[in-house]
Amino acid sequence: MILVTGATGYVGRRVVRRLVDEGEPVRCLVRPSSNLSALEGIEVEVHSGDVTDPVSLRSACEGVDTVVHLVAVIREKGAGTFDRVNHHGTKNVVEAARESGVKRLVHQSAIGARPDPGFPYLYSKWQGEQAVEGSGIPHVILRPSIIFGRGDEFINALAAAVKLGPVAPIIGSGKAMFQPIFVEDVATCILRAVRDEEHIGKVVEIGGPEQLSYKELVETIIRTLGARRLKINIPVFAMRLLIPVLGRLVPHPPITPAELGMINLDNVTDLDSVEKNFEFKPRPIGGNIDYIMDMSWWEAFTISAGFRPARRW
Repeated sequence: MILVTGATGYVGRRVVRRLVDEGEPVRCLVRPSSNLSALEGIEVEVHSGDVTDPVSLRSACEGVDTVVHLVAVIREKGAGTFDRVNHHGTKNVVEAARESGVKRLVHQSAIGARPDPGFPYLYSKWQGEQAVEGSGIPHVILRPSIIFGRGDEFINALAAAVKLGPVAPIIGSGKAMFQPIFVEDVATCILRAVRDEEHIGKVVEIGGPEQLSYKELVETIIRTLGARRLKINIPVFAMRLLIPVLGRLVPHPPITPAELGMINLDNVTDLDSVEKNFEFKPRPIGGNIDYIMDMSWWEAFTISAGFRPARRW
């Protein structure tokens, strides 16, 4: 039995479907408030619980051989803080897995995870990694770069801003580097980590086959949409003044203080990271984000106004 936390999430739903397609018995940890539509038509065991609730995790791990831990927050909201979910939530999963005799733990972290409280999100991811590495359970830690695919938040948010035109805003210098990786390729890496032995005990960074600056990502989106846009850099200090206002006006601001703090950090690894570690070639972002062409002006407006992309499949 394989337990997947975050089973209804952006990556989780793909991992669950792929595992089931390959004949694996899967238990999905879902919060009581979760929308289960992503699991419809899939033969899985659904277990209600939360990574912040150790009792629910102990019962979720009973009879489980492998845990795929995907739950994390990149934006804090209410009780859903970086420390509570990314750090202590991971510690709770580790403790429940250890008590239940789980034989393998695959944990999704993030490129840039570091022991620096000045970057709260990346610090919480590093703390989660520390819990996994100290667990005594055979484990694999995957650190992906930004993930793209239909229903993603990062590329769709950029596309929404471009769609509204006539200006394409670029926050900061636009020089920070990214290595976008396709969501199905991330799922493939996770499945290989579940089965392969050679990565046990390792931290494996994964990214797509090309490295693009923030500015180049925006330019790729502009070309994909066939648009003409004036690119304007917005200074970081100006965004620092604007973010508190946006936070009061919209439910899901286009950028948070934590994200702004990371805006100039590179988010890349070796260009052959996936081929070298998992023996397949990941898809580039160029030619694979045509889904943004389906975005209507109204959808672009709602995303820019703080609502999540509707096409989350």
